[in-house]
Amino acid sequence: MTVPFKLAPMVKDPFLALVYFILPTFLMLMFIPMIYRLTYRIVREKELRTKELMAEMGMQTSAYWLSWATYYLAVNIIMSTSAWVVLYFGCLSFTGPVVLFLIVFLFGQSIFGFIMLMQSFFTEARTAAVTTTIVYFGSALTLQLGAQAPTWQRMLLSLSPCACMQNTVSVIAGFEGNGVGVTMASLSSGYRNWNCALGFSMFTISFIVMNLLGVYFDNIVPRKYGKTRNCCYCFGCGSNSAKPKKG
Repeated sequence: MTVPFKLAPMVKDPFLALVYFILPTFLMLMFIPMIYRLTYRIVREKELRTKELMAEMGMQTSAYWLSWATYYLAVNIIMSTSAWVVLYFGCLSFTGPVVLFLIVFLFGQSIFGFIMLMQSFFTEARTAAVTTTIVYFGSALTLQLGAQAPTWQRMLLSLSPCACMQNTVSVIAGFEGNGVGVTMASLSSGYRNWNCALGFSMFTISFIVMNLLGVYFDNIVPRKYGKTRNCCYCFGCGSNSAKPKKG
């Protein structure tokens, strides 16, 4: 005699199918005001020669950048917590709470590295803010790969915060749509040649690399006020190529 096996009723949630497309856009858009505002304020201080004035009073350059990093960290924690509350209690019921918070928080921190890199090329605040916002938005639209793209291509593009976020969110959406979710114990579980562990690692690498490049270019790109260093200054070669100009 054949006894039918009892299965749980299938739950069809059309919203979960849309998370794959909606969530990356939501996370990308929520940081645009912060990108514009922070870029404008950093470059505005270049126009006002704030850093040079503080240096004359004895403040170290590292302390100056650390103050901006601390300010951004505080804002990012508030924004990430707010997004986490919405996602965890209203949208994604299978994904672990720590994983959800980390993807938003680490994405936000990698954006600070992107801001640091972009601001180093500008001396006019409004131009810098508008250009940085456009590049950020453009990278979200253009740096996309097919569903079966190999891991090495995803890693290469994931140096961009938006590309890394899209790759990692696709993993969370994929597992969430199957009623499983991603937890801290399953960070290395793959989905379409990517996993959350790789995503979190690339967020961290992007943050470090872009911050270092930002500080480097900020020292060598010519500007109206302040000292410009030789392009090989980090290796102890050369000297300052320009002296402060009086304005």
